[in-house]
Amino acid sequence: MSAVSPLGRAVHSGTYNAHLVPILAGLVFMDRIADPGFYPGLAALQDFFYPELQAVFDRAGLAVRVQPYGARFSLLFGAEVTGEPHDYRSVLGHDTALANRFYGLAIEAGVYFNAGWHHGFSAAHTRADLAEALEQIEQAARRLAA
Repeated sequence: MSAVSPLGRAVHSGTYNAHLVPILAGLVFMDRIADPGFYPGLAALQDFFYPELQAVFDRAGLAVRVQPYGARFSLLFGAEVTGEPHDYRSVLGHDTALANRFYGLAIEAGVYFNAGWHHGFSAAHTRADLAEALEQIEQAARRLAA
């Protein structure tokens, strides 16, 4: 059995292949990133979000390093984490207990962070979405610092 996308391309064949819905989503994604404005738009979100996110933690008086990697980022908690991390040893001072307390407070404020080392946003987010998230993150950061 074969399915055809709205664009007319054959996208799926075979009993044990991936489900059609993610395949169609993947095709839409590939079309979206081919748009010349896709990456500049994502870069504009990064340029807005990361300095503001770092400022949130700085205003709260928390030792947190925002480490951006494109639309993905990590939050490194603790005074022992200084400078640009270059290897695993660079982040051994990360305070996992403090980070987990922050993540719980952020969830209570309406922003989800997983308990891992990587977080992110997507091209579906707007600057307004990120600004709203920053307000809620600041609430959580201030509660953690109190």
